[in-house]
Amino acid sequence: MKKQKNTKRLHIKRWAALALLVAVLACFVPYTKDWGMSPTDHIQQGLAAYKQGDMKTAEHHLMMAADNRDAQASFILGSILLDKKPRGSHAAQAVKYFKEAAQEGFVDAQYLLALLYDQGMGIPEDKQQALQWGLLAAAQGHIPAMYASAVWLERGYNQKPEPVIALSFYEQAAAKGHTNAMRSLIAIYSEGSNDIPRNKERADFWIKQLHQKEKTQ
Repeated sequence: MKKQKNTKRLHIKRWAALALLVAVLACFVPYTKDWGMSPTDHIQQGLAAYKQGDMKTAEHHLMMAADNRDAQASFILGSILLDKKPRGSHAAQAVKYFKEAAQEGFVDAQYLLALLYDQGMGIPEDKQQALQWGLLAAAQGHIPAMYASAVWLERGYNQKPEPVIALSFYEQAAAKGHTNAMRSLIAIYSEGSNDIPRNKERADFWIKQLHQKEKTQ
């Protein structure tokens, strides 16, 4: 009789252990389909889920890709988190992913990180960091970053105003068609300063370029 009770208890323990194992495995079943997926696959799945409004699935797939040091995934994930409602409530988490993408050389992440440092959104305001990331993006040909870097150099984000260096970035951005850079150059060359002499020829040149640009817009 005692042996039968022990055997029954053993069966109960075994079934309990089996039930626990099934429950644990069930938690992982939704993710077994992730095995063997490339970062690109995860990005595609993440974007598809995001378009359908499935934020949980979107973030899961993008995190999987970001964990594999995929800069594009980190940037997309950061953008989603930054825009997540209430807007700005996930800014600190977004900055983490922007930094990962920026450190991998992803130019849009570098520029956006520069703006976040400038505004102090999700991270402490740091004008020098803003300028450094802006310059990195500008060096890769990012036109808005060229213009922003020019503005920040002119304002003294690198501890002191650097109008001559700023001028070169305004010129680069304007040459790429940035209208605000053209306007800045017109003002600089028309008014002149201690660092940059008046230059009517250059001012007239950019006035002409600006008018042509505005006609095509």
